[in-house]
Amino acid sequence: RQALAVTPRVVVDLETSGRKPFFGDYICVIGLGSADGAWDACIPIQTPDDEGLGVKVAGEIAQALGEVPELIGHNLKFDLHFLARCGYQPSSRQKLRDTIVLGRLAEPEHYISLGLKALVERHLGKEEVAYDEKFSEQKKILKVRASDEGYAAVPAAILAPYCLGDICVTGKLEGKLLPKVVQDMGPLWETECKLTRVLFRMEERGLKIDQGYCQQAIKVCERRKKVLEEAIYPALGQINIGSPRQVGKAFESLGIQSPHKTPGGKASWSEVALLTLDHPAALQVREWRTWEHLKNTYFGPLGEHPEVHGTFRNWGTITGRLSAAAPNLQNIPRFVQ
Repeated sequence: RQALAVTPRVVVDLETSGRKPFFGDYICVIGLGSADGAWDACIPIQTPDDEGLGVKVAGEIAQALGEVPELIGHNLKFDLHFLARCGYQPSSRQKLRDTIVLGRLAEPEHYISLGLKALVERHLGKEEVAYDEKFSEQKKILKVRASDEGYAAVPAAILAPYCLGDICVTGKLEGKLLPKVVQDMGPLWETECKLTRVLFRMEERGLKIDQGYCQQAIKVCERRKKVLEEAIYPALGQINIGSPRQVGKAFESLGIQSPHKTPGGKASWSEVALLTLDHPAALQVREWRTWEHLKNTYFGPLGEHPEVHGTFRNWGTITGRLSAAAPNLQNIPRFVQ
């Protein structure tokens, strides 16, 4: 707390048990450091080896971070949502500096990876991410798969050096990119930092969901799918209608070939291909997939909780517009709304 009180620009990075701060995932370790690299620290909070200092310490750190003049991080809002569960609230003067936004402004004309490792390799050199490669090897030994979203099973002794590595390269990345961005588009960068703060508040607040409506909509989807299945199965057999491969084999057994090919040269049974077929089952399969998509993409996930806390990205497109994810609230069809 003393170091935070006298450091005007602090780099923050968390390692967590998952990607859902609003629904039970928690902080494993907190990484902190000064932007100039003068000091850094990693504080275990909840780890499998019982080395963690606990939620009380996390709360003290979270509250202290709210008073720091500038916070710097990569995908900063993600970490701040976890800290907010522990009591973090930004002061009225605090500035939020996200290096993922900085990376987008530094390379505005390219649609490329803005992940921390990718940005560091491009701007600082591959040797700077050697710590990440070491951590990947340690995860293999621990049998923590790449698909796992969190680090609840990783001991503090392994997780802390990785977190400190992220702190180090995030500070260096900001130091490398900031002068050029400020020179070329300083006012825009300041506006983006203000927007990051607004988006953080939006995501914290979330959106209320009518769960009853979603449940009723799922029933409608299932009823309509059932009606379509009664028409599709006699024509194509007891196939998995959601499987393009099985649908394709069923049509080929009827002597019907797809006029479209995949990039690999195989027959395509996509929505566009089905639309060109002169067979009633083709349109029925398309409609079945539509109802299945509505249920699994919209009504099912959105209806799981009374509110959703999606992500709004002010770095997600080349054109500069916002994009949304988890869920993509900008891509809900009008008839679903």
